[in-house]
Amino acid sequence: EPPVIYCITCGCKIKRQQVYYTTPETNVADIKGSWCHTCFSESKGEKIVLEGSSHRKSDLVKKKHEVDEEEPWVACDHCQGWVHQICGMFNKGRNNHGQHFLCPDCLVRSVETGERQRMTVRPQAMLEARDLPVSNLSRYLEHHLAAALMQERGARAAQQGVKPLDVPTAEKLSVRVVNNVVKKCETKPRYHDAFSSSAGYPPEFPYRQRVVMLFQNLDGVDVCLFVMYVQEYGPECP
Repeated sequence: EPPVIYCITCGCKIKRQQVYYTTPETNVADIKGSWCHTCFSESKGEKIVLEGSSHRKSDLVKKKHEVDEEEPWVACDHCQGWVHQICGMFNKGRNNHGQHFLCPDCLVRSVETGERQRMTVRPQAMLEARDLPVSNLSRYLEHHLAAALMQERGARAAQQGVKPLDVPTAEKLSVRVVNNVVKKCETKPRYHDAFSSSAGYPPEFPYRQRVVMLFQNLDGVDVCLFVMYVQEYGPECP
């Protein structure tokens, strides 16, 4: 399936096989935006506005929403099998061409046969999830998560008639707030023009964006189990 694209003006989803206009790949301002055919046609003049900056309509690239983006692959140098780069934890941008790449299956087999040794000491440059900065919110969530797991573990132990320590539970969990910034949500131009005078709608709504992630360390690898994106609007937003 092609990626989901929304029109920057009306906010509607650009349907598949629909013509739209987008900023060129060589955009020096590094601000990306797309417009549906209707909003592009209704925009009068030679320029169109994107996040406070003007772009010449003639510089926009006309496209058809039909491109399927494929996950990049990488070949294992041992079994010659192919895996997704993200699944094999292969970083193309930081790859050293002088080193071989082993897929996860070959890597596990080489450890089991003794050809490779399991890493016991993590290099200082390889940080873990628990090394990420801690905040009051992350401490609060970790504390209540541990308490809830302990209570649930005790309930299962009582049901099975065993000690709580004999009941398996989730361990090595880390909660971190990886993003905490103040942003603004701009009112769509046509919506603002229609309701600004009657309802007093402001041109923008400030909010705080947070991204909370839950990690579990499994065999020395931090696995992301849950991600929550939050937009917090205060009393200054009507």
